[in-house]
Amino acid sequence: MPRNNASFLSMESSTRKLSIKCYEEQTLGGWDTLKARIQEIDKSYMEVLAIRHDRDPATDDLWSPSLEKPHYHIISRPKKNSLKVRTILNALGVVYRPDIDETLWKQHGVENALSFRAMALYLTHDTPEAIKDGKTQYDISEIVSNLSMDEVQKIRGLYVPEKKISRLEAFEQLDKEAYALGYALHGYRDWYAALPLEVRNSSYMRTIRESYDRGIEDNIRKDAFVCRTSVFISGAPNTGKTYAANRALRDMGFSVLGTAGQSTGRYDDLEASTDAIVVDDDTTPHVLTMAEDKKCHAYRRNRNNPAWCGKFFIVTSNKSFDEWLDDCRVYDEEQRDAARSRFFICDIDNRQLLLRSRPDRGDAFNRMAKELYFRDFQDRFNKIMKSYQKTDGVLDLGVLDTAACKQ
Repeated sequence: MPRNNASFLSMESSTRKLSIKCYEEQTLGGWDTLKARIQEIDKSYMEVLAIRHDRDPATDDLWSPSLEKPHYHIISRPKKNSLKVRTILNALGVVYRPDIDETLWKQHGVENALSFRAMALYLTHDTPEAIKDGKTQYDISEIVSNLSMDEVQKIRGLYVPEKKISRLEAFEQLDKEAYALGYALHGYRDWYAALPLEVRNSSYMRTIRESYDRGIEDNIRKDAFVCRTSVFISGAPNTGKTYAANRALRDMGFSVLGTAGQSTGRYDDLEASTDAIVVDDDTTPHVLTMAEDKKCHAYRRNRNNPAWCGKFFIVTSNKSFDEWLDDCRVYDEEQRDAARSRFFICDIDNRQLLLRSRPDRGDAFNRMAKELYFRDFQDRFNKIMKSYQKTDGVLDLGVLDTAACKQ
């Protein structure tokens, strides 16, 4: 694989794009078993592309080069949260043996893939560097993936197989893809970052971004409802409540945006794909709207109003719920009652999340769905809080019972 200049990874390292080179002895069952494992992985959990290289020259002998030992290249990209290297290897059935395979591991056997597109092109030796070096060309049909061939092609770049298209046609395709991305409420940043520099540098990208935003708006207009679980957590400072909330949500598989610091741009990093917001000892504008069961905008301004379509809205505070509403300038008693009807209102007692009041809005089915989400969150939150050790009466966030927190 091409060098990524990545730092050394361990089994416990977390990654969003992993590149693996291994031989048959590192796999549980060889190529056929590896292919079956890849195709069984849910693409909404992790995207995987792999290929078997068995025609690569092994030496630089100009006249009679021998062939390199057959080996496998695998690239993977978790879809929501980063995953540990160990988790990805286990899913693939790839085993690096301590001591025996350490050299292979360190020599780019396992490393971060800084550009997923470049690594996907390298699988068939279609990168400019590989072509220049005269590396053996492999056909795209030799790639094994849990994605469709069209999806693999999209990862590899802006072109259609066996059909040459103009630059304008390529951007028209990209414009349609951006609209579909927005309509599906997927994130824009990672998709944009994966595009080639020449594409990102084009003046067309402003129009393409507008198409993405239009897709989001059309989705919201068609169906604004979302079952949103809102939780207020009151507790003393430095008790780990915000950490536990973030960790519990991520363990549930949600992408999380944290806010703090009284910044007017607290929601600038919010994406349509964001599953949860954690407001850390801070106020929030439009409390009723943010906690309502509706897709909406976090705030209104002339442009770039981020959409809020997530399922969890969490507030952690050192104050009571009523005091927090005062800070948010919610003074009208009817609005305060409406706020109470939207939140699971909780506090921390003996390092446990205790429910004091539950929401009563929506029909029975909606309330039951929120109850189930909340109980899952509460159980995870309490397990995480129990894993901490106290030092001199203060919760030490650096001391963890790893067994209790094991994912």
